[in-house]
Amino acid sequence: MNLQTFLTSGLLESYALGSCTPEEEQLVAKMLQQHEAARTELTQIETAMERFASSRAVPPPAWMKGKIMESIAKESGGGRPLPFFNHPAFWALLAGVLLIGSLALYQFQQNNGLNRQVTQLEQQVKDCAERAIQQQQTDRIMAFMTNPATQPIKISWLAPEDVQKYQPALAYYNTTTSQVYLNSSMLPAPDAQKDYQFWVVVKDNPNPIALSVFAPSDIPTLMAYYPDAVAFAVSLEPKGGSPNGVPTTIVMMGARG
Repeated sequence: MNLQTFLTSGLLESYALGSCTPEEEQLVAKMLQQHEAARTELTQIETAMERFASSRAVPPPAWMKGKIMESIAKESGGGRPLPFFNHPAFWALLAGVLLIGSLALYQFQQNNGLNRQVTQLEQQVKDCAERAIQQQQTDRIMAFMTNPATQPIKISWLAPEDVQKYQPALAYYNTTTSQVYLNSSMLPAPDAQKDYQFWVVVKDNPNPIALSVFAPSDIPTLMAYYPDAVAFAVSLEPKGGSPNGVPTTIVMMGARG
């Protein structure tokens, strides 16, 4: 069980109440030993329980002490009083205190469980909103790619050995919407100290213009649009991109038809 699942399982609350099974106690002890976050959470639960019980504690009426002492005197026949912890009145009082404490801790556990449910519902709402945004983005990209004015441009590997091993990338160019998307999902990941960079070659300018550094992604990436673009290229650069605005090593190239 990972730490986050453990913290939301309710086992720490059961542990604080002494209601864990032997197997659960072993698991809790192991997690407490391994994770400081678990120990901190247990301390917070115990502190909250103590405060909760204290806030709802009912002080005994002033006459109770006299009644208890009077009862003790009668039980002892006027002689030496029984030890207080051996007297029935002591156990009756203790039972009442334990009952009040148990009810308070039960209510705390219920409230804590409700708070966790609220947190889980809030996370579910957040996840749902994020999925809706992602779906809208996917729909926009699909509409763009299926637009009759969108021109797919194959960006092929230049080295013969790379052509044999890897698939090309695709640039989707649309003069009507003035957008370019790069589909790099089939590209291999570069070395740890390298980055891919996208370049555009425009009409009447032989020098490529540097665009975004990117990583291979299943989601097409929006790139800068140039109306007079005639070709696109991908280079391998040091981490962060070309240091001087000039491609270090061009590895892929594709021209508009």
